[in-house]
Amino acid sequence: MKTHLVSTPIFILCFISLISACFGGVGLIFAGIALYKAHQKIKEAQQNELGFTGSLETMKIAKIAAIVSLAVNLVYFGYTAFWIYENSYQSFQERWLNMFFFKIILVAYSYNSYKKRGCQKSMKTCHSEYMPATDM
Repeated sequence: MKTHLVSTPIFILCFISLISACFGGVGLIFAGIALYKAHQKIKEAQQNELGFTGSLETMKIAKIAAIVSLAVNLVYFGYTAFWIYENSYQSFQERWLNMFFFKIILVAYSYNSYKKRGCQKSMKTCHSEYMPATDM
């Protein structure tokens, strides 16, 4: 049975890993999976040299890309851990909540909870009773 060396999924995992590195090194998961799969496919191809289809060189490049994305994620994870150690976890949460994406989610959540409670006051004062007000 021939081993198929398709490197596209590994490159996609590496790309997702690099994008998700911004979220505190969460991309370690994707980079680890990419590295494992690339190593596994290369090992299978080397054991059966005539029984594989695809390029072994491309798979080796995919393995290098997985190693690079793993290194970037480790650096960013270390930076995040050091930042939390120096500043506290609460300031880390505030930092992420102040990002635009999370602010949109927070405003949507606030609006929904405002509607569910049936507050007669404005959204900002009703919201501040349960949660510290943020600049909306």
